[in-house]
Amino acid sequence: MVFFDVDGCLVDSTEPIRRSLDAALTGVGLGPLVDGELARHIGPPLQQTLAELLVERAADPGLLGQLIDGYRAHYAPLSVEVARSYDGVADALATCASIWRLGVVTSKPVVFAEPILAALGFGVHFEIVAGPGLEVPEPKAETMERAVGMLRRDVVAARCVMVGDRHHDIAAARAHGMHAIGVTWGYGRRGELDTADAVIEHPTDLPAAIEGVLADEAR
Repeated sequence: MVFFDVDGCLVDSTEPIRRSLDAALTGVGLGPLVDGELARHIGPPLQQTLAELLVERAADPGLLGQLIDGYRAHYAPLSVEVARSYDGVADALATCASIWRLGVVTSKPVVFAEPILAALGFGVHFEIVAGPGLEVPEPKAETMERAVGMLRRDVVAARCVMVGDRHHDIAAARAHGMHAIGVTWGYGRRGELDTADAVIEHPTDLPAAIEGVLADEAR
């Protein structure tokens, strides 16, 4: 079984996330994002990201609920309207789907993740899409646990791979005894992927990387 992250791995969410964060921040009287600020905030649960932005702006933490509502009001339509992926991801996914069972494990709420994947034509490849609900954030390791529970057939952790662009993805895989592949075309820094079994630079490298990781396990 191969699990994929969404933002920064399958989907380039830069534009809808930036526009939605800017709208939410300005909506409560705070300044928009500055250059270089966005990338480090993509990956963790939304509540964590917005709480960190409030701290960085020395703003009232009580604004968190308004920020969440403002962000989601803009993000829901934008994320589908301007959905885009990375060059080579569509072909790599199709190849992977012809060889392995695929699933999604994301910190993005499922109600947002599924329409984006459908808009890009990716949804047909995935047996399951696991993500949190809207109300309660959850660690990615917990989302991974639910993903395994959703599968209809037994899953052997040692034969599973998590693919993602942030250290949260690697940590979730390790928490469940799985392999991890880091990708550099997303939002993470290369250094946070150092503990992955493999790190790849382009989606075309993905099938071979998965095969290599699983072959190492077989040996």
